[in-house]
Amino acid sequence: MSCGNPHATPCTEVLSLTYLYVDGEIDEVHYLEVTTHLAECP
Repeated sequence: MSCGNPHATPCTEVLSLTYLYVDGEIDEVHYLEVTTHLAECP
């Protein structure tokens, strides 16, 4: 899955981290990548 826009962290990678993010089990580096991506992605 992809929104079609270029991102530093691809949509597919963010999707693979979704459960860790939602459960609060994600590490700080990936947390920043996911939150940045979510702010950019429609």
